[in-house]
Amino acid sequence: MRRTRLRDSTTCPNYAWPGNRRLRVAVKRIAKGNLFQTILRTGVVVGLGGGMIQSIWLPFKLGVGGPLGTGKQIMPWIHMQDLCSLIQYIIEKPVRGVVNAVAPEIASNKDFSKAFAKALNRPCIFNVPEFVVHAIFGNDRAALLLSGAKVEPKEAIASGFKFQYPSVNEAVKELTRKR
Repeated sequence: MRRTRLRDSTTCPNYAWPGNRRLRVAVKRIAKGNLFQTILRTGVVVGLGGGMIQSIWLPFKLGVGGPLGTGKQIMPWIHMQDLCSLIQYIIEKPVRGVVNAVAPEIASNKDFSKAFAKALNRPCIFNVPEFVVHAIFGNDRAALLLSGAKVEPKEAIASGFKFQYPSVNEAVKELTRKR
């Protein structure tokens, strides 16, 4: 079976590639049948082993980490374990429609950065200039991290899902505890 490489270095079989005609036809059939469709909209996923945390770990550990850009932008985020639990929850207890996969606590990038620095017992003094954010994360991720949107997990909470890490402080304590 041929595989297609995605931008984030993961692979998926060609039949699952979003532009694949067979996949589009299958999605249309699902929409017409008695099956349901859930669309997950994820915020910034924080977890060990990659992504944002891996990129900011060293600067924060060295005491030079700080908010990205102005830091005022709202940062919709979710802990990796909560994202995995939410996906499993949706599979087991169908939730129809659009589900925002973000933590309940609304936090700015500055709030997140201060909590992360505190969990590492480091200062959070300097803001990271936007051009540096673009250099570290690339244009697509930088745009996500520097813009921000107030997103709430209303559908997830209304369906009964319980977050293991609902607050920034709980999430960063867990992330820094493992290292």
